[in-house]
Amino acid sequence: MTDELLFFNGIDGSTGEYLLPPMAVGDLAKVAAGDKMDSATLRELEDRMRIIQEGMYEIAEGYDPLDISQAGWGVIFPAIWDDADLVTVREALGELLDHRKRQAGEYYKEYTGLDGYKPGERKDEF
Repeated sequence: MTDELLFFNGIDGSTGEYLLPPMAVGDLAKVAAGDKMDSATLRELEDRMRIIQEGMYEIAEGYDPLDISQAGWGVIFPAIWDDADLVTVREALGELLDHRKRQAGEYYKEYTGLDGYKPGERKDEF
Protein backbone atom coordinates (compact mmCIF):
# COMPACT_ATOMS: atom_id res chain seq x y z
CA MET A 1 0.00 0.00 0.00
CA THR A 2 1.04 3.57 -0.52
CA ASP A 3 1.97 6.07 2.18
CA GLU A 4 -0.19 8.66 0.41
CA LEU A 5 -2.72 10.37 2.66
CA LEU A 6 -6.38 10.82 1.84
CA PHE A 7 -7.97 14.17 2.63
CA PHE A 8 -11.71 14.18 3.26
CA ASN A 9 -14.27 16.84 2.45
CA GLY A 10 -15.18 19.23 5.20
CA ILE A 11 -13.34 22.18 6.66
CA ASP A 12 -13.72 23.53 10.18
CA GLY A 13 -14.75 27.13 9.55
CA SER A 14 -13.25 28.42 12.79
CA THR A 15 -9.80 26.86 12.37
CA GLY A 16 -9.46 26.23 8.64
CA GLU A 17 -8.36 22.66 9.38
CA TYR A 18 -9.94 19.51 7.99
CA LEU A 19 -12.86 18.15 10.03
CA LEU A 20 -11.23 14.72 9.87
CA PRO A 21 -7.48 14.27 9.92
CA PRO A 22 -5.80 13.04 6.75
CA MET A 23 -5.70 9.24 6.77
CA ALA A 24 -3.42 6.74 5.08
CA VAL A 25 -5.04 4.45 2.53
CA GLY A 26 -4.14 1.43 4.65
CA ASP A 27 -5.82 2.92 7.72
CA LEU A 28 -8.97 3.66 5.74
CA ALA A 29 -8.99 0.10 4.40
CA LYS A 30 -8.75 -1.22 7.98
CA VAL A 31 -11.69 0.92 9.06
CA ALA A 32 -13.75 -0.19 6.06
CA ALA A 33 -12.94 -3.83 6.83
CA GLY A 34 -13.95 -3.38 10.47
CA ASP A 35 -10.42 -3.81 11.85
CA LYS A 36 -9.39 -1.94 14.96
CA MET A 37 -7.47 1.33 14.66
CA ASP A 38 -4.42 2.18 16.69
CA SER A 39 -5.42 3.89 19.93
CA ALA A 40 -3.95 7.30 19.05
CA THR A 41 -5.88 7.53 15.76
CA LEU A 42 -9.05 6.30 17.41
CA ARG A 43 -8.71 8.86 20.23
CA GLU A 44 -8.16 11.67 17.71
CA LEU A 45 -11.25 10.68 15.71
CA GLU A 46 -13.31 10.37 18.89
CA ASP A 47 -12.15 13.84 19.98
CA ARG A 48 -13.10 15.31 16.63
CA MET A 49 -16.51 13.60 16.72
CA ARG A 50 -17.12 14.93 20.22
CA ILE A 51 -16.23 18.45 19.06
CA ILE A 52 -18.61 18.11 16.10
CA GLN A 53 -21.43 16.81 18.32
CA GLU A 54 -20.91 19.03 21.37
CA GLY A 55 -19.32 22.05 19.75
CA MET A 56 -15.96 23.55 20.44
CA TYR A 57 -15.22 25.71 23.42
CA GLU A 58 -15.29 28.86 21.40
CA ILE A 59 -15.87 32.30 22.72
CA ALA A 60 -19.56 33.20 22.74
CA GLU A 61 -20.98 35.17 19.86
CA GLY A 62 -20.72 38.91 20.35
CA TYR A 63 -17.39 38.75 22.19
CA ASP A 64 -14.09 39.65 20.54
CA PRO A 65 -11.66 36.68 20.58
CA LEU A 66 -8.78 39.13 20.14
CA ASP A 67 -9.72 41.15 23.23
CA ILE A 68 -8.29 39.43 26.31
CA SER A 69 -10.75 41.22 28.59
CA GLN A 70 -13.51 39.35 26.74
CA ALA A 71 -11.75 36.13 25.66
CA GLY A 72 -9.70 35.48 28.79
CA TRP A 73 -6.17 34.24 29.30
CA GLY A 74 -4.61 31.45 31.32
CA VAL A 75 -1.37 29.69 32.14
CA ILE A 76 -0.87 26.00 32.92
CA PHE A 77 1.90 24.91 35.28
CA PRO A 78 3.06 21.33 35.93
CA ALA A 79 1.16 19.70 38.80
CA ILE A 80 4.34 18.03 40.08
CA TRP A 81 6.24 21.23 40.82
CA ASP A 82 6.91 21.96 44.44
CA ASP A 83 6.13 25.41 45.83
CA ALA A 84 9.72 26.64 45.42
CA ASP A 85 9.78 25.80 41.69
CA LEU A 86 6.40 27.43 41.16
CA VAL A 87 7.48 30.56 43.01
CA THR A 88 10.71 30.77 40.97
CA VAL A 89 8.91 30.49 37.63
CA ARG A 90 6.09 32.79 38.67
CA GLU A 91 8.68 35.41 39.67
CA ALA A 92 10.42 35.05 36.30
CA LEU A 93 7.09 35.42 34.49
CA GLY A 94 5.73 37.91 37.00
CA GLU A 95 5.62 40.94 34.74
CA LEU A 96 3.81 39.02 31.97
CA LEU A 97 1.38 37.32 34.37
CA ASP A 98 0.54 40.61 36.10
CA HIS A 99 0.03 42.31 32.74
CA ARG A 100 -2.27 39.54 31.49
CA LYS A 101 -4.18 39.50 34.78
CA ARG A 102 -4.84 43.24 34.43
CA GLN A 103 -5.95 42.72 30.82
CA ALA A 104 -8.15 39.65 31.40
CA GLY A 105 -9.57 40.64 34.78
CA GLU A 106 -12.08 38.05 35.95
CA TYR A 107 -11.21 35.89 32.91
CA TYR A 108 -7.64 35.25 34.06
CA LYS A 109 -6.87 31.73 35.30
CA GLU A 110 -3.78 29.94 36.59
CA TYR A 111 -3.78 26.14 36.68
CA THR A 112 -1.44 24.95 39.44
CA GLY A 113 -1.18 22.04 41.84
CA LEU A 114 -3.92 19.46 41.27
CA ASP A 115 -5.36 21.64 38.49
CA GLY A 116 -2.01 21.74 36.67
CA TYR A 117 -0.70 19.47 33.94
CA LYS A 118 0.12 15.96 35.18
CA PRO A 119 2.95 13.96 33.54
CA GLY A 120 1.68 11.79 30.71
CA GLU A 121 -1.73 13.46 30.69
CA ARG A 122 -3.32 13.71 27.26
CA LYS A 123 -5.08 16.85 26.10
CA ASP A 124 -8.48 15.17 26.43
CA GLU A 125 -7.65 14.15 30.01
CA PHE A 126 -6.57 17.64 31.07
